[in-house]
Amino acid sequence: VVHFSVVLFLCALLRAPWDSITAVMIILGLFGVGGLVYAVIVLRRMLRQTVYQPVLEDWIFHLILPFLSYVLLALTPIWGEAHAKMGLFGVAAASLLLLFTGIHNAWDAVVFQVLVSPEKKDTHEKDRHSHKKG
Repeated sequence: VVHFSVVLFLCALLRAPWDSITAVMIILGLFGVGGLVYAVIVLRRMLRQTVYQPVLEDWIFHLILPFLSYVLLALTPIWGEAHAKMGLFGVAAASLLLLFTGIHNAWDAVVFQVLVSPEKKDTHEKDRHSHKKG
């Protein structure tokens, strides 16, 4: 949800009738830095949780690709003011990467809920029924 929200915000931000590109570049940079902070939070959560051992796909789609996207946004003010076209291509790349990452992660969450949750529910139901009998 976070990545989708950022993409929607970026679309709205870039469509607004700004008088200069400076304010846009600053906002993009701040969103990039905020995204990097969020990536660190995700990393800490991935390392601390014990329910599931993350696989390479998890590291790529939940940490590495979003991190790269937010690095692009954070760097936008550095080259964006002098080279607006290049800066906007960086924002477009970051937006698409976040969008595709969000789609993948949403699909992954649905598949997990459908395929894994019923097994846990069945185990929980069996445990609950065995406690009633005993």
